[in-house]
Amino acid sequence: MNEQSPDPPDTADSSEASRARKLAAVAVAAMVVLSFLLGQRHDRPPGLEPPL
Repeated sequence: MNEQSPDPPDTADSSEASRARKLAAVAVAAMVVLSFLLGQRHDRPPGLEPPL
């Protein structure tokens, strides 16, 4: 028999958790990239920074 419930009660929670997990991953990636760029900028002598 094919028993499919339209929406299991935990579907909303799992989609919320998935969205939160994606948001956390994006935030971590952004922080890593930002810290890498800031670290690279501070490693250069002051006169060699490219204009933004």
